[in-house]
Amino acid sequence: LLKYSSFFGSLKIFKFLYLNKYLSDCDVFLYAVAGGNNEIIRICESYLKAFKNNDENIFLKALKISIIYHRNQVFEWILNNNQQNIEEKSFIEDILKLSIKYTNFEIFYFLINSGILNFNQFLIKNFEKFVFNSKNEFDFWAIHLFLAIVKKETRQSLLTKNLKNGLSPLGYACEMNNTYFFQILFDFNECKS
Repeated sequence: LLKYSSFFGSLKIFKFLYLNKYLSDCDVFLYAVAGGNNEIIRICESYLKAFKNNDENIFLKALKISIIYHRNQVFEWILNNNQQNIEEKSFIEDILKLSIKYTNFEIFYFLINSGILNFNQFLIKNFEKFVFNSKNEFDFWAIHLFLAIVKKETRQSLLTKNLKNGLSPLGYACEMNNTYFFQILFDFNECKS
């Protein structure tokens, strides 16, 4: 009942249950994040901190849930107030991928504009995976977005670099016989001849 009240933001029911000592599960915090009620989230967070929560990754899980449910203000609040509790430093890439998967572009731009993520390095590291794992128009659109954001020098380097199959991304698009993907890459290729 407590999870339902936190998920649906029912503050009166939540407070009644909380005051009667029904809060014993750390997962309630995650339901509160999904629900987005700031007061319930703060009560749950104070509970977690007061009782030295055993789940070290609860704040990382909460960040991910805030992306999925588009609770962007909650995301920023958790990130700013709990950085010491978020021990994984590789979580930024996971968060970026989630923001793309769940079309939460406000978080996507927040990560880039705040300097939390060096997007050029991220794209250089993952471009080949994005190209080979792209199966539908959404995936190709994400590549289009990446290429639009990244610096010109990085973009040209990515578009002319040979992939593990020996082809450039344009060559790979031709081999796949995917005109949509080819057009996206071709539009960004400044080495057209």
